[in-house]
Amino acid sequence: MEIRDMSTNDDIRLLLCDPATLGEMTADGVHGRFALAGGVHNPDMFGAVEAAPGLYLLPETGWREGAALCVGEARPVGDDAGLGTTVSAAQKGAMRHRLEGAPCWKGKGYLLFCDTANDYRIIFPRPTREKLAEHYRAFESSPSLRNFNFEYHAFVLCRAIGRETLDGLDVLDVASGNGSFLSVLRGKGAHVTGFEPSESECREAAKTGLELINAPFTPAMLPEGRQYDVVIAGNIFEHVPDPVPFMERIRARLKPGGWLFFQIPNDFNDIQMKYLERSGSDAWFVAPPDHLNYWDVPQARRFVDAQGFDVVHEEAQFPIEMFLLMGMDYRKQPELGRQAHLMRCAFEDSFADDMGTLSRFYASLIGGGFGRDYVAVLRKRP
Repeated sequence: MEIRDMSTNDDIRLLLCDPATLGEMTADGVHGRFALAGGVHNPDMFGAVEAAPGLYLLPETGWREGAALCVGEARPVGDDAGLGTTVSAAQKGAMRHRLEGAPCWKGKGYLLFCDTANDYRIIFPRPTREKLAEHYRAFESSPSLRNFNFEYHAFVLCRAIGRETLDGLDVLDVASGNGSFLSVLRGKGAHVTGFEPSESECREAAKTGLELINAPFTPAMLPEGRQYDVVIAGNIFEHVPDPVPFMERIRARLKPGGWLFFQIPNDFNDIQMKYLERSGSDAWFVAPPDHLNYWDVPQARRFVDAQGFDVVHEEAQFPIEMFLLMGMDYRKQPELGRQAHLMRCAFEDSFADDMGTLSRFYASLIGGGFGRDYVAVLRKRP
C-alpha cells in the first residue's frame, strides 16, 4: 500500500498485519502487528498515546518496527510490550477500526488512515483522554463565530421539523460552546440543557443566564431515563475519540422520532483537493489534536445512516476555500483571511430577511459535495 505524504514528496509503504489475526476478536482482546519501512520516525507526540476504542497504531517512544495494534481502552504495560485490554462481546462491533487495505497519508507527526470499518478517516497517534480534557478545558470560541450563524441554523432546524417555534420542546446540546446557539433556541421557546467542558465558555454562557453542565457530554449526569425532542451536535464529532459509541449515547437520549442537528467539517472535498493539487500545500485542515476524525459528504451520509438516522434536510456551509482558487490565497497570505471572512459575511447578511433562499443555495451545494461543513437535520429511526 502506498502512503501519500502530505508534507514532503516522499512515500512510505505500509506493511499490513495478517488480517486473519485481526479477525480473532475474543473477550481477551486481540493484537495484530505491522511495520513501517522508512519515512516516519519520532513524530511530535500529544502526550502518552492510548487506544481509545478500536484497533490502533500505538507507538510509545516514536515509531518502531512492529508497532502494536490493539483493541479497547489501553495503557503501556512495558517498554516493548504491546498494549491491550479486554473487550466485551457487545462492544466489539462498535469499537473496531479496520485498517487492512486502507489508504493512508503521512503528515507532520501523524498518520491519517481511512477506517474501512466505520467509513471515515482517523488520526494516529491519538491524544490521551486526559490530554484532550486538558485541551478543551482551556478552549475559547473563535471570535469569527457570528450570531447570524446561530440564528440561521435555528431557522434551518425549525423549518426542517415543521415548526415556527420550539415551544415546549426539550433540547440538549452536547457541546454548547459559549451557549450562543442554545440562547437562540431558548428564545424560540425551547427548554434547554447543555454540556460544555471549557470553564471559560461556561462562564460566558452564564452571563446570558445559561447554566451549562461544565463537563464533556456525560449521559450519567442527566436524570435517569431523560430523553429530549432535539439534540444539537454541532462540530463535535471531529473532536471525539470514539464517534460511533458517542453517537450511540446521543441516540439513547433522543425521544422516539426525535431530531438531531448534526454538523461536521466536509474535509477532503473537491475544492480542497484541487487547491492542494495546484499549490503543493500541506493539508492544513488535518489538524490534530483538535480534529481526530474526518468525513467528506458521502462518508457523512453513510455514517449517519449506519447509526440509525434518516436525513430530513441537508445543506452546506459557505465554501470558504473557493477564495483559495480565486486569487485570495489566505494560506500563503494570512492577512487575506479576514477579507475572505468579511466577504462571506456580506454574502450571508444579504439574505438575513430571506433565509429560505440562502438555505436553498446551500442545499444545492451539498448535492455536489461542496461546502466547508456538512449540516443536516436528522430524525431518529425506530
